[in-house]
Amino acid sequence: MVYKKLVAWNDLNIDEQIERWQNVRRVLKKLTPHQKKKHFNMAHWGVKTDCGTIACAAGFCGLDPWFIKQGLKLVPKVLTKKSFKDSKYYEKDWKYYESVADILEDNKGMGNFDNGVSIEDFFGVGGTKRIFLDITHRSVSRVLGEIEEYIKYLEAEKVIKEKKYKYIYE
Repeated sequence: MVYKKLVAWNDLNIDEQIERWQNVRRVLKKLTPHQKKKHFNMAHWGVKTDCGTIACAAGFCGLDPWFIKQGLKLVPKVLTKKSFKDSKYYEKDWKYYESVADILEDNKGMGNFDNGVSIEDFFGVGGTKRIFLDITHRSVSRVLGEIEEYIKYLEAEKVIKEKKYKYIYE
């Protein structure tokens, strides 16, 4: 796989910014019904459990080949009953938790992105704050609606910039 050097949001032109968000939409639309119901959780970048990978919208993007080629790669935290039991936290914490789901509920934001990539640098502050950093429980379809709205916002920004440019140079 050929990797591009990560290009920060502010260094992209508006068409490239829109393309990034269109690819977020693509990634979420291709999730299976099982992934949507059991593996989508906006409170976690990415966690590998006995059941599979649980991730938010940005986390699923970090597992997608298009995003990986762009320099965004998720490194999920491994969290299984065995891995937790083998960790230093087991003695004091495992007896408190009845399941891995309970641990996930208590520990928001697990997982990280390779090379210390900042989600804001990759997706822009506006979209990141509106969509990715809102950790309230939301369905994939609701998040897709938020993404659609943000794409429309970016497209409107594009039109405004084009009109300003045209006005200045006419």
